Amino acid sequence: MPILEALRFAIGELPALVRDRWIHVDYAPSERLDSKVVIVTGSNCGVGYETAKCFYRLGARVILACRSRERGEKAVQDILRECKDSERSVSMKPQVPEGPVGTVEFMELDLASFQSVRQFAHNFLALNIPLHILVNNAGLSGVPGKTVDNFEITVGVNHLGHYLLTRLLLKKLDESAPARIVNVASEGHYYPAAIDLDSFQKEYKGLDLISCYCQSKLANVLFTRELAKRLEGHQINVYAPHPGGVASEIYREYPDFAVGILKKFMLDNQQGASCSLFCATAKETANDTGKYYEFCKLKEPSSAAQDDDAASRLWDKSAEWTGVSTELWA
Repeated sequence: MPILEALRFAIGELPALVRDRWIHVDYAPSERLDSKVVIVTGSNCGVGYETAKCFYRLGARVILACRSRERGEKAVQDILRECKDSERSVSMKPQVPEGPVGTVEFMELDLASFQSVRQFAHNFLALNIPLHILVNNAGLSGVPGKTVDNFEITVGVNHLGHYLLTRLLLKKLDESAPARIVNVASEGHYYPAAIDLDSFQKEYKGLDLISCYCQSKLANVLFTRELAKRLEGHQINVYAPHPGGVASEIYREYPDFAVGILKKFMLDNQQGASCSLFCATAKETANDTGKYYEFCKLKEPSSAAQDDDAASRLWDKSAEWTGVSTELWA
């Protein structure tokens, strides 16, 4: 990204980051997850790593679904090292109920490749274990290019890859119910006036990449809304949390000076994991579905994110593009 465009972006982000630091809420899970199975995408670093680590401390069997084998296996070792015994785990933040840690393992998943998504789902289902929580956390921003399947890479990874993954694991979630799906979104979804499906197959650069990111986050909220509607009568709840302005790896493609400015005002990764953990574990959210959250509270999403016709069109095109049926259980 050119320097002037990066500077404009950094300056534009500052008011929201200052607000996030002011109103952020730390969430500490109150329930154990012993015998539960959890998948967290993009969990080798950042918010996903902290989310997965907390699930592990709560006693769950945690799958780190990541693109890089080297970084994924390192993340497994880092979690084991940081939580090497239950006593140390309980003393860490956020505080969790006492009990033994769970297990953690790496499985390869490249969300920029539908074939890789299918292979991951095949490999997971072959384990013949339940699935209670799916956290679609992985995200890209500011990265030009296209996916293996020729989609703009930001929406390809942030939405289409997760859409396909969720569809392929949905029957397992239903068999394991009650279950929860967390689609990590962003307040960036407020910026687009409407979902632009034509943009999904174009290529962008510079500040246009910010628009791609916001489109992908709007897609996350619309997908959450539509999936919840289609899951009516099933014990699978769906959530779209905003993590806040976090100093995560999502900014790795931005110039160092711009990220340096932003990091002075950003939340840390542990704080960024709070809202995902709230949606995935809290009793308060057990009866909610299809909703958007900021700082562990319900918030009304944008008008574009409440457009049921747009949500239905996004569902149908996502099914067409990823090669699955528009029918939920087909």
